[in-house]
Amino acid sequence: MRRVKIVLSIICGPPDFQRIARARCRRDFRRACLCGKLVLWMALHRENAVDGRLYLDDITDQYRCYKSLADGAAAQLGDEEIFARPGGVALSVAVIMKHTARNLRSRWLDFLTTDGEKKDRDRESEFSDAWETRETIMAHWKEGWTIAFGELGRLEPSDLDRIVTIRGQPYRAWEAIHRNVLHVSYHTGQIVQLARAIRGPDEWKSLSVPPGGTGAHNAKMREKYGDWWAPDFKPKA
Repeated sequence: MRRVKIVLSIICGPPDFQRIARARCRRDFRRACLCGKLVLWMALHRENAVDGRLYLDDITDQYRCYKSLADGAAAQLGDEEIFARPGGVALSVAVIMKHTARNLRSRWLDFLTTDGEKKDRDRESEFSDAWETRETIMAHWKEGWTIAFGELGRLEPSDLDRIVTIRGQPYRAWEAIHRNVLHVSYHTGQIVQLARAIRGPDEWKSLSVPPGGTGAHNAKMREKYGDWWAPDFKPKA
């Protein structure tokens, strides 16, 4: 009965894994593990858990945001500049885009049914721009994103807990998705910073709120959503 009260207190109250840690110190280790699994199951399935469809929609928006940033950066470079390596940097914008695109293809093609590291992928060749042109780079880019958005659009909330593998290592589908979002965001940052260095600060068109523009941006957001510093501020649904 005492253990039942502990489990109920964990489920109904705030997450408190210290209780589980103390339980594991007791002799009934197996029951403690069962309590832990029960808590995790309840956390994933309680009524206020994040809705799977909202999650997938948000992930799609995040991908589109990163793609837009990279597109905006590459568009500011000429056909030769996209292959430039200023200051002896290891990779050009073109190579980073090629690698990102081929990674997207490998990870997302048949996402739920095949390993994320495809047999036909030659990762080392992704870091070479030999024989590449702007047109071929953009073809890689388009293919990778088309596959990613296509597979992502077919996912159902019930798929998020399915097991997928990357180089044989198992992940929940949502874990593999987060892993790839981080990869894309990392390389997007590289693309933007490298493109800005090539274009130069005087000619660069900012892709976010530029330095000196914070006040105007905040005023615009305040007009749209209200004064978030006001004591009676309530966010709009």
